[in-house]
Amino acid sequence: MSSFEGSLGLNQTGGLRQKRWTPRVKSGCLTCRTRRVKCDETRPVCKRCVKTRVECRGYAVEPADGEATLHAGLPKDSTSEGQHFATGPRRSAESLQQYKRKERLYATLDHPDWEYFDAIRYYFQIVKPSRMPETGEVLDPPFHLPVFSKTKFLSQIICDQISRASKARGRLLEPGEDPALAGSWERHHRYTVDYIRFTNELVRRDDSSNGAIGLHGIMHLLVVDLYVKRSFWRAHLNGFLAYLQHRGGPRNIKGQTRATLNTGLALAVSANTTSPVADQIKGFDHFTDEELRLALDYQVCGTMGCHADLLITTINITRWRVSVANGVFLAPQQAKMQSMLDETWHLDMAKWAADKFPEDQVADGLMLAPIYATAVRLYAILTLPRIAIATWASCSAQVRAIYPKLSVRGPDTYENIRNAHAEELMRLLQQVALEYDLRTALAWPVVVAGVAAASSTAEDQIFVAKMMLSIWEHPATLCTFMMTLEKLRTFWASGKTDWNECFDEPVACIPAP
Repeated sequence: MSSFEGSLGLNQTGGLRQKRWTPRVKSGCLTCRTRRVKCDETRPVCKRCVKTRVECRGYAVEPADGEATLHAGLPKDSTSEGQHFATGPRRSAESLQQYKRKERLYATLDHPDWEYFDAIRYYFQIVKPSRMPETGEVLDPPFHLPVFSKTKFLSQIICDQISRASKARGRLLEPGEDPALAGSWERHHRYTVDYIRFTNELVRRDDSSNGAIGLHGIMHLLVVDLYVKRSFWRAHLNGFLAYLQHRGGPRNIKGQTRATLNTGLALAVSANTTSPVADQIKGFDHFTDEELRLALDYQVCGTMGCHADLLITTINITRWRVSVANGVFLAPQQAKMQSMLDETWHLDMAKWAADKFPEDQVADGLMLAPIYATAVRLYAILTLPRIAIATWASCSAQVRAIYPKLSVRGPDTYENIRNAHAEELMRLLQQVALEYDLRTALAWPVVVAGVAAASSTAEDQIFVAKMMLSIWEHPATLCTFMMTLEKLRTFWASGKTDWNECFDEPVACIPAP
C-alpha cells in the first residue's frame, strides 16, 4: 500500500478501513467474531487481524483434550502471562461465563456505524485541513442533527478519496482500473443507488410545503457524478431543470433552496457553452431574462463567479450560437447582441462585489469582474458570425473608446477585435494567476482563453494548461474538470480554431458546485 493511499485512510485492498456488518459468526478469533467478519482461524493470531492492523484477541475455546481454554482477550491465570486458564468442569463453566460477559462488552464497543465514524475521522484528518489554508475556516457538517444524511456524507467522502487518488496519479481513474480502489468504487455505486432511492422518495412526496427539497437531492447526485464518474451528469442536470419546471419555475423557489437553484442554473449555463449546438440542455429555455436574473442573482456561484447580467448575456450568446447553426440570425438578434455586449462595460461591478462578497473578499470580486466581462465578450466573438462581430465593433462607441488605436474599419476588423480581447483576457489572467486563491472561480474564463489560444502562441497554450492543472489539483475541484483540459490539448494539436470544433461533444467545464 502506498503512503498516499495510507494517508487517505485506505486499507491494503484500497477501501476505506471499515468492518462490514454481517450476521454473527460462530467460529474464529474473538476480534473477528465481534466484528462479524470471516476469520481464517490461524493461531495464535489470525492473518485477517494482522492484515487489517487490529489486535487479535485470540480464541474462545481451545479444542485440546476436551478442556476449555481461554486465550488473549479474556482474564488469564495470574501466575503466568501465557498460561492456559485453569481447567476442570467448574473452572471451565466459570471461565465460559466470564467469556460471555466480556464478549457482550466487546460487542458494545464495535458499533454498526463504524464506517460512518471512520468517514468523520477522514473528514477531520484529510478533508478539512486541505480546505482551511484557502478559506481560513471551514463550516463542519451538522453531524449531530437527526436530519443529517449519513448516506450523502459517506458518498461525498468516498468521492473525495477517489478524486484524490486520480489527482495523485495525474489522470482520471476509471472504475475497475486500479484494484486498490475497488472497495471505494463498490461503496460509491452502493451509496449512489441508495441516494437515488432517497431522492425519488423526496420527489414522490412533493408538496407545496417542502420547499422543493427534491432539488437538493438531485443536485447531490449531479455533483457526485461529476466528482469521479462523469456518466450521468447531463441526465441529472436535465432532471434538476424538469423538477424546477414542475415546481413552477424560479419564482416559486423560496428560502435556502434558492442557493441550490442558483448553483443548478449556473451549471447548466456553463455546460451549454462547452456542448455542441445540437446537444444543448434546454430545460431553462422558456424562462425569461427576469426569471433567470431572480435565480442567478441570489449568490455568486463557484462555477461561474460573475455578475448575474453576465450570465444572462452568456445564455443569450449560446442561444444565438444555436440559431446561427440553424441558419437563423435576424436583425433583432443582432441589435440585442450589440446592446448586451456594450452593456458588459457599464455594469456596476463595485456595487456587485460589495453586495455579493464578504468584506475581506471584496477585492477578489473586483479582480473577477473584468476577467469575466472580457471572457463573455470573447465567447461571443469566438462563436457568433464574423460579420455580426465586425459590425458591432465598427458601430460601437464603447469599442472605439476602449481600444482607440484599434482599426475597426476594413476587412481585418474581426481579427483585430478578436486579438484585442484574447490578449486582454490573457493579460488579466496572468496578473491574478499567482495571487488569487479562489482558483476554481477562474475556470470558465481560462477555458475561453484556451480556445482563443489555438490561434495564438505555444506560450499561451502552455500558460492555459498550467493554470487548468493548478485548478484541477485544488482539493475542492471536481475530478472531471480534467476532461476539459484533455479536450483543449486535442484541439490545439489538431490545428483547428473554431469553438464548435473544440467542443464536438458535451464537456463538463465545471470545477466546483
